[in-house]
Amino acid sequence: MGAMTWVLTGRQSESGAAQTLVESWNGSAWTVAGSPNASTQTNQLSAVSCSGPAFCVAVGYYIDANGQYDTLVESWNGSAWTIAPSPNASTQNSLQGVSCLTPTWCTAVGNYFAGGSTSDTLIESWNGSAWTIVPSPNSSTQNFLQGVSCTGPKFCAAVGSSIELWNGSTWTIANAPRGGTGVSCRTRYACMAVGSYNIGSNTVTWTELWNGSTWTVVPSPNASPVQNGLQSVSCTGIAACVAVGSYGNGSNLQTLIESWNGSSWEIVPSPNASLQNNQLAGVSCFTRAGCLAVGSYDASSVNANVPQTLVERSFNPRPSTSVLIPSSGATLSGMTYLDATATDATSVAFVLFGDSYGFLGQVLCIATPTFYGYLCSWNTTTVPNGSYTLLSVASNLAGSAFSSGVNITVKN
Repeated sequence: MGAMTWVLTGRQSESGAAQTLVESWNGSAWTVAGSPNASTQTNQLSAVSCSGPAFCVAVGYYIDANGQYDTLVESWNGSAWTIAPSPNASTQNSLQGVSCLTPTWCTAVGNYFAGGSTSDTLIESWNGSAWTIVPSPNSSTQNFLQGVSCTGPKFCAAVGSSIELWNGSTWTIANAPRGGTGVSCRTRYACMAVGSYNIGSNTVTWTELWNGSTWTVVPSPNASPVQNGLQSVSCTGIAACVAVGSYGNGSNLQTLIESWNGSSWEIVPSPNASLQNNQLAGVSCFTRAGCLAVGSYDASSVNANVPQTLVERSFNPRPSTSVLIPSSGATLSGMTYLDATATDATSVAFVLFGDSYGFLGQVLCIATPTFYGYLCSWNTTTVPNGSYTLLSVASNLAGSAFSSGVNITVKN
């Protein structure tokens, strides 16, 4: 994984009180990173999002001296975790999900109790200097948000009791069949939400796909006839998502991992740390096959009924790619589209060789993942007329791969 920093959040018990727990990955090993606590009572971190190795935000809640639940936000500056002041909407507040695009732009979601047993959604925004509460709608007596994914300042999707969408100025409740526990958006036109729902006394998995205008139910398999649930999802492409959770027989749970190939979900074999409860609660993927999943398990040989941290990591293969458009022998002029397929890639670029460039390839554009492959536009007038070789280059943390070149002619 090179210098990639993975961050795992949660809580640990110390002297009867739950303390924050943060673990970091340096490319070869996990270590517990020192993290502060806001009180001597319960401190819980539920989600984390990093925009780079020197900026991460973890969110959750803590119980103060008066027994009230307050929002908890901690930030990482590359060397230390510190508590960031965050507002509360009432005396009972909790943050469950967070998505950071840059060190100056984050969105966190959760819920609060205004009084009695009625809960309302809670959304907070970070502008680089302060956290503020953003108005959010509610649709029933029990409203909550558990996950959020943002692709830019003008689009976010948050899931919980319902699905809510951000358009850059307001949050609105989406017309969706159900809510969810996790969501991952590649673009504002492609999101996947996951969760579970009850059929009688049984629980089954639930997934929904957003195409930019409509949420559609996508069938997903179950590993047990009794108890199944998906908690988190991470998508690296339109046709590449991994969802994690657990399944069981009503008493003990086993890990559940499912993979989306663009048309269907399938269950992927996954290990367990014990014969007792094993649960995966979060997942982050940087390629189709390079993922990290976190959760907990009960280790009776260590401490019966006390959850232990659980981390699972998938294999990360090198990417592959090939040029779709243009075809070999094409003559191009003016503005044109370039398109390529790619597998296990985090980025795809188009490079031009030949003529005055010789073997010093010029990067023409960085492609955007779409339903039709990796696409970008190129103004051919930026290079002299002549004969060239066009290649696509796919990259991930394991390295880069070049496509077979197509011969083209530029004639303007």
